[in-house]
Amino acid sequence: SRVGLPLYPFQRQRYWVDTVERGTSAPVMPSRYQTIWTSLGPAATNLESCRARQWAIVPGDPELAAGLRDLLAEHGAAPAAPPTDIVFIGGASSADDAGEGCAALLALIQELVGTPGAAPRIWVVTRGAIPATTKMTLVGASQAPLAAMARVLGLEHPELFGRLIDLDSTSRTTDAAVLLGEILHEDAEDQIALRDDQRYAPRLDRVTEPWPEAEPLRGDATYLITGGLGRIGLQVARDLAVRGAKHLCLLGRSGVTTSDQQAGVATIEAHGATVRVVAADVADQAAMTAVIGDLAGGPPLAGVVHAAGLPGYTDLAHLDPTELASVLRPKIQGGWILHELVRELPLDFFVCFSSIASAWGSRGQAHYAAANGFLDALAHLRRAAGLRSVTINWGPWVEGGMTSPEAATLLSRVGIRPLPTHQATAAFA
Repeated sequence: SRVGLPLYPFQRQRYWVDTVERGTSAPVMPSRYQTIWTSLGPAATNLESCRARQWAIVPGDPELAAGLRDLLAEHGAAPAAPPTDIVFIGGASSADDAGEGCAALLALIQELVGTPGAAPRIWVVTRGAIPATTKMTLVGASQAPLAAMARVLGLEHPELFGRLIDLDSTSRTTDAAVLLGEILHEDAEDQIALRDDQRYAPRLDRVTEPWPEAEPLRGDATYLITGGLGRIGLQVARDLAVRGAKHLCLLGRSGVTTSDQQAGVATIEAHGATVRVVAADVADQAAMTAVIGDLAGGPPLAGVVHAAGLPGYTDLAHLDPTELASVLRPKIQGGWILHELVRELPLDFFVCFSSIASAWGSRGQAHYAAANGFLDALAHLRRAAGLRSVTINWGPWVEGGMTSPEAATLLSRVGIRPLPTHQATAAFA
């Protein structure tokens, strides 16, 4: 039951809820899918056609860029204007600079979109950003936002998109040759991970194992939910209370400010939980250090749900750097701060709420896809370090969430329907 990822709006395939027959007592649960990176065989090695093109290199990684320039010169090709091919090499190495590659790629895209007749192919190159056969590293996680943005570039401007190419996290002397061979290799794949001179491509694979039993919650522990006063955050908190959690900390930027939030907190308390509301910015290091420090004085922190985030619906041609940064901040800086502050704690779970936008791209949501791409990689990074973590790439929820009506309409056209809240919380459990 393995299928290719849906890449274009005209690929109308349905990826959502399987129902049970009427009259049965089994709950209706959503289908689960995961991205599998499948081997396609050896990396391409023919470099002769490079001299027929005009090249430009954006050197996020100076060493790799220099190696690529030398290789092109060796084969009779050299940088020239106007370029037919732009090799955009990511260079982020920490959460602090994880958004810089996205900002630089955005500037390049907008420059090309605004130049009549300009249509070079952009080859976006990352290192270790894709969890294909190797463990995630900090460098890889830092470049994952760039990889997620590249997927959206392919949807919004296919005329400019060459391919997303992810090199191994460990630098090798053959990297430049393998990279150039991949750029010159013609096939339909638009995402390739290169590992040990082998090519890997993504496939969407349905998870067929039965749903696991919900983990028991502790009545003597605290559970922290960032974005806890949003619709989804309140639904998650209510579910935790129903399942036995007695101490909940709901973190939001402004605290309780609406009647809906007041009613949501009251409902949670009616299930027997003590609710602590904290007004803090999850991406503020000092504020979050204080929050975690305060929680240390009460029941021990046993679980974290990072559901904070800002929606974004602006196409790449009109996205400005300020909006990009604001959408990236709670997911990237916020996620990393949480990870750093709780990494030594014996948590039962650390759950990141991500989006299908980062899994296969979503038109008009390049910044949102990039932000969630970091959370996906952060979960892999934590697991590589032996820490508990999972990321959930949610589709739209019927109640709440960050999907606009326009986005919901587009998703419905390709067979993705909003997930009823009771099914979403059952899946989360």
